[in-house]
Parts: sequence; structure tokens; C-alpha cells
Amino acid sequence: MQHDRVSSMDGGEKQDPIVNPEALEPLHSLEYNKVSEEPAVEYKTLHWQKDVQLYATFLDRKEDLMAEHTAYMEKHPELQALLADFLQLILSRKPQDPIFMAATFFASLSANTLPETSNVNSL
Repeated sequence: MQHDRVSSMDGGEKQDPIVNPEALEPLHSLEYNKVSEEPAVEYKTLHWQKDVQLYATFLDRKEDLMAEHTAYMEKHPELQALLADFLQLILSRKPQDPIFMAATFFASLSANTLPETSNVNSL
């Protein structure tokens, strides 16, 4: 394969950028890189709360998720205690950086400190 010249869109020839990287055109000068001022698709606001079918679908999904989450919490009562402890710590200390406090709190429960009966692979 010969890499001496590459044809340009206007019919002229340019040097091959593989051979001469200085022959590359700046990206902003390429026609297909120009950004259109107009959006390609006109977006309409979706008022799903006013659409009876969409709102019913939303309510059904919300109800299903709440039932799933409630069942999971009932199956794992230790979660309620864990979350209660965490919230009590955060609300009583009111740290400047609650994310760091959360990381510190939950790091104490990392995989390195789990009881041996725990099945980490099921996570």
C-alpha cells in the first residue's frame, strides 16, 4: 500500500498524514465537525403526571418497588439496625464532611472484617 498522497474532498491531493503528520488539518476546519446551531430533534416536555396511562404505569412500578424493598428489609432486619446506627451517628455528630464519615463508618464493615460465615460471593 502506498502512503504518499491522499485525495481530499475538493479533488486536490494532500500529503498523507501517516507519512507527514503536519499535513493533518485541524479538527475545527473539517466540515463534518461543525456543530449545528439548531437541535437535530425537537424535544417536547413530557407531562407524564397528566397522562393517565403513564401515571398509572408509574404508580404500579412505584408500588412494586416499595413491596420488593419492604420484603427485602423484612428478610434482613439487620439492615434497619445498621441504618439506624448510621443515621444516629451522623445526626448526633453533624460532621462537616458527612461523606467521609459515611465512608469511615461503612469501611469498618468491609469485606476484610466480615464473619467467616458470610458469603461474600453472593453480593
